[in-house]
Amino acid sequence: MQELNYLKDKIITPGAAPFVSHATYPVEDGHADLWLYDIFPGVQLMVTDFACETCFQDGMEQDVIGIHHCARGRFECVFDHWNYVYMGEGDIALNSMLHPPIGASFPLKDYFGSTIILYPQTCDDVPELALKDGYIPTNDKIETAIPGDIRVKQVRQVATAVSDGAIAAFDATM
Repeated sequence: MQELNYLKDKIITPGAAPFVSHATYPVEDGHADLWLYDIFPGVQLMVTDFACETCFQDGMEQDVIGIHHCARGRFECVFDHWNYVYMGEGDIALNSMLHPPIGASFPLKDYFGSTIILYPQTCDDVPELALKDGYIPTNDKIETAIPGDIRVKQVRQVATAVSDGAIAAFDATM
């Protein structure tokens, strides 16, 4: 699986299963932990648990799309002098790391959430995920052509819920 630029200098240890890894950000106050789950080529689920004021790094441009969900706490970031994002509990945000923030913080010193990470270049190499008109083709149940898709029957998993919300939010802006 590809590696996120902002994790290259972090301490990464294997998780309980071969598709899981754990990363720790060095912070002065509290802790900053991430668990990465390799779902299939080009797609990861990241679960984050931060109890610190910030762990921001500059210069993290990368062709990666993130669909973020805040389960607890608050996350704030600034993209330039006019564009800010404030995520509170239950909020969903979508961003491209080709335009990463220039500053970020956890004003409550607490953030727990999940992110679906998409690596467009890798997805292009998986025939079942080949883009059609700029989108990964799915059926009415949002299933791709990959057997064993993350959505079994009509059960909504955490990743699916984040995805459905991001799709709705993105479509509402179009």
